[in-house]
Amino acid sequence: MTDAVGRPTDRFGGPGARSPLIAALTDYGIGPYAALLQASARYPAAVGIDWLDLDHGVALGDVRAGALTLRRTLPHLPPCVCVGVVDPGVGTARRAVALRTATGHVLVGPDNGLLQPAARRLGGVTELVDLGGSPLRIHGPARTFDGRDLFGPVAGALAAGTPLSDVGVEVEPASLMVLALPAPRRTVEGIDATVLEVDHFGTLVLALDEQLTGLGPLPPLGASGRVRSALGGGEAFVLGQTFADAPHGGLVLFVDSDGALALARRDGSAAALLHSGPADALTLAFGGDDADDDGPLVA
Repeated sequence: MTDAVGRPTDRFGGPGARSPLIAALTDYGIGPYAALLQASARYPAAVGIDWLDLDHGVALGDVRAGALTLRRTLPHLPPCVCVGVVDPGVGTARRAVALRTATGHVLVGPDNGLLQPAARRLGGVTELVDLGGSPLRIHGPARTFDGRDLFGPVAGALAAGTPLSDVGVEVEPASLMVLALPAPRRTVEGIDATVLEVDHFGTLVLALDEQLTGLGPLPPLGASGRVRSALGGGEAFVLGQTFADAPHGGLVLFVDSDGALALARRDGSAAALLHSGPADALTLAFGGDDADDDGPLVA
C-alpha cells in the first residue's frame, strides 16, 4: 500500500511498514484466559501482529472501570484494533459488536457500555457491526468464553485487514449502548460528585473532562475547601496542579493527566483517608474568600 505521494504505508495508513497492533483489556486476571484470547487473535490470522496488554486486572465484571481505562488509554495509541472483554452478560442476549471510530481505531467487544466512552473520545462511531452471526466464531458447546471463541478471532481478522462488513452485519452506529456515568452537580457551597473510579494510587476521579464544562468556573489555584463523604466528617483540600501543592498527607483537588477532575492525597491514598470508592458520593465545599473568585481551576 502507498499513500497519496507514493510512500509505503502499513494497513492502518501510517507511513512505513510495521506490524498491525492489537491492544487488549479484560477482567481475566492472572491465568490462562488472557493467553487464550491472544492466541485466538494472533495465530489464525497468520500475520505478524504486535500485541499490547493494556490491563487484565479490571475488577471482575466492572464494566465502568474497563470503559474508563479504554477511554484513557486508546487516544494515546495509533489507529489499531482493540479487543475489550469485561462481559458479565456473556451468553445472554447482549450484543457482540465491532466498530470503527473517526480516528480509525477499531474496537471489538460486548455491547454493554464498555466500548462507548472510548469511541466517543475517538471522534464517534463511523461504522458498527453486530457479531451475533459472525462466520469467525469458533463453534462448540461453550457459551461463556466469547473472548476466545469470538472477540479474539474477529480482532485478529480485522488486524489482518478484513473489512468490518465481512465479520458481522452492519447496524446503525447510534445503536451502540451508552455507558451512563453520574455527572457532578454544582451547589451553593461547592460540588456534589460521585466517585467514578479509584486509581492504583488511591486517587479519586470525580468528573471527566467533558463533564467539567457544566460546572462553571471554580476557585483559583491555591484556594481551599473541605470534602465530606457519606460517612460525614470532613477533610481539608487545596486546589492545585500537582501533588506537591498540598502539604504532606494533605488532599489536593486537581485536573489529572487525562483532563479529569480528581482528588489525591500527597504521599498517601485519598480513597483510604475518606473511606471512599467507586459510586460513593462526595461533597466538595469551597471555603474562605477565595471561593468567591470566578477564576479557573487551571491557570
